[in-house]
Amino acid sequence: MAYKYPQRFAGVVAMSPVSPITAWAKRLHNVPLWLMHGAKDEQAPVKESEELISAIEKGGGKPRFTRLDERDHFILDQYEGAAIVDWLMAQRKPASAASSSPTQ
Repeated sequence: MAYKYPQRFAGVVAMSPVSPITAWAKRLHNVPLWLMHGAKDEQAPVKESEELISAIEKGGGKPRFTRLDERDHFILDQYEGAAIVDWLMAQRKPASAASSSPTQ
């Protein structure tokens, strides 16, 4: 969704995304992004997320990346901490993006 409609999001948290595409970087470089990925993930290799993060950074974005070295694909418990909620609540869309965002 964030790739398709980047103007709709003030911030995005993605966990162990399956097959992120580095070409997405051009549309995501202005979206605050926190990507988390288990290094032992056999369903979605962490290398793909690292490549996306690198591509976003090369495009001028400042994504946040958390590599969970001892974890696999199942990391949804990361939502249980306050850090994600605090980070999301601190994000704001630029005024120009908020006013141009479609309502549907």
